Amino acid sequence: MYKIIHYFKYLTVLLIIILSIGFPKISQADTFIPGEAVIKIQAGFDIDSILYQFHGSIIDSIIANSSFLVSFPDSLDINFVLNLIAQHPEVLMAQPNYILGLPEVNQISQSFPDQDSPAYLRGLEPPSYYLQPGAYQTGLDSAALIATGDSVIVAVIDNGIDYSHPLFGASISDTGYDFIDDDNYPAEDSGAMYGHGTFVAGLILLSAPDCKIMPIRAFDGDGQGNSFTITQSIYWAIDHHANIINMSFGMYTANQLLELAIADASQAGITMVASVGNDSTSQELYPAAYPDVIAVAAIDTLEYNASFSNYGGYVDICAPGVNLYSALAGQYDWGTWSGTSFAAPLVTGTCALLLGYKPDLIPSQMKENIQLSARTALDWGTVLPPDDHYGYGCIDAFQALLSWDRGDVNNDSEINVTDLMYFINYMFSGGAPPQVSMVVADFNCDGKVNVSDLMGLINYAFQSGPLYTPCY
Repeated sequence: MYKIIHYFKYLTVLLIIILSIGFPKISQADTFIPGEAVIKIQAGFDIDSILYQFHGSIIDSIIANSSFLVSFPDSLDINFVLNLIAQHPEVLMAQPNYILGLPEVNQISQSFPDQDSPAYLRGLEPPSYYLQPGAYQTGLDSAALIATGDSVIVAVIDNGIDYSHPLFGASISDTGYDFIDDDNYPAEDSGAMYGHGTFVAGLILLSAPDCKIMPIRAFDGDGQGNSFTITQSIYWAIDHHANIINMSFGMYTANQLLELAIADASQAGITMVASVGNDSTSQELYPAAYPDVIAVAAIDTLEYNASFSNYGGYVDICAPGVNLYSALAGQYDWGTWSGTSFAAPLVTGTCALLLGYKPDLIPSQMKENIQLSARTALDWGTVLPPDDHYGYGCIDAFQALLSWDRGDVNNDSEINVTDLMYFINYMFSGGAPPQVSMVVADFNCDGKVNVSDLMGLINYAFQSGPLYTPCY
């Protein structure tokens, strides 16, 4: 009898402690998979010693950061169990396995196939793809004169890709992975979001035609995924040497596991781009809201903030996201779609152009360059950055490249004595003007092209003087 009374006293004290600490705060906008949790432990600790007490079992793991996906009996309250586990000194984090969705799942949005099924000829057909307004709004047509994204690997964490589409061919990396089917063939599957990953990849290739796409399938055909699988996908991209990650998805609950993965990817030198969501709310969406990520909002064809686009102080940049034209999975190959999911890859593609041109750019430099080179003069007026709806303005791929191109007046991707002779010939002998843009000849960034720029170029080429780049 004494043991029973003592046992109940213990439970009472334990319950008081738990209630004083509180349960994990879970946003009403996000749900989690019943009975599943993600636990991160100190390296070397035996997690089984904890799971045994609650009849838990390991489903999967991420060795790189000592995290485990575990399941518990349905009879247990998952929040109650995680609060107890979180008190263990060797446990760094314990949280439910949250459900994530592609933004277009909850938006009244669907793709509209082009039933004319135009033939594909690179750079020529279909014109609705190559000549769409979004390419001109973002300066991609001019940017192609400088860079094409060669040798850059872009991981696309989405619901797969249509391997049979004529646009891709050799553009798909052989290092992709399917975390839904657990194989090395991340092809799209039928469902409500069929074509989403293919559409996103198509817009990246529109922007950076010579980059490589690493498809990572973390969402099913209906656009549903979870925080653990997303985290696995980020570590896959890190381990397989992706340079950029496109993340056209999000959740409204700050997630420590995802945040740690984002930080690790940034530390590995990976630039990350994410959409801000389609719910027309100022509530922060993750991973876009994390500081190491470039957060992309959508604008419409009149360059106003798209009616569905989320907004807030975390928005870095905006890009066209209404009635874009890209590759679709299935019978018709091409079509139109709207959403912040499709604004993000235009920014991702621009990052690929920059990284192909300046391989040493680190993520923080990339983000700063994308922000400060943005076009602030939109059709309706001028953006005063940072703006909650437009960030620093509309992505401008051409200006982003020119910012790092000062001095390369002959457009050969190097700044050397050849540029100096070209410049001298232009200034004093009636030679050809600087290629691509006069901006590249403004070596000292004073808004003029004159002898001062020539002296700066001489100083750089022969006397180890400063390279005045970038300038905004």
